[in-house]
Amino acid sequence: MNGEPADSQSPTGPANRPNSESAGPAVTPGKPIRIRDLTVTAGSRELLHEQNAVFPAGKLSVIVGPSGVGKSILLKIIAGLIRQRSDGIRMSGTVEIGEQIAQPGMAGVVFQSFALFDELSPEKNVAFAAT
Repeated sequence: MNGEPADSQSPTGPANRPNSESAGPAVTPGKPIRIRDLTVTAGSRELLHEQNAVFPAGKLSVIVGPSGVGKSILLKIIAGLIRQRSDGIRMSGTVEIGEQIAQPGMAGVVFQSFALFDELSPEKNVAFAAT
């Protein structure tokens, strides 16, 4: 997890995007997420040790690893779903969104087991999950 995350060229990248006249409203790229010296323990098991990472605004980032290494915990911490001491999880370090320390509601996460509504757009599914 140290260093820059992987990015992906999207099929909707600049070369494949329709011209700005037909592209619809502009999309704000969001804010970068910075993880600084993050250590996370669950019980007596250390999941992350002094990890640092930057997830650039407007880029696709991928977090990979085997089961049980802390990927979901990291996403929950970024989303503000886990605090300093929560359900046997302890953490130290900082997570910043833009220039602010991450707070609940500043970021959202849609997990694999989340049931999406076929009749809603991706944006409306995320908005529904946030309410």
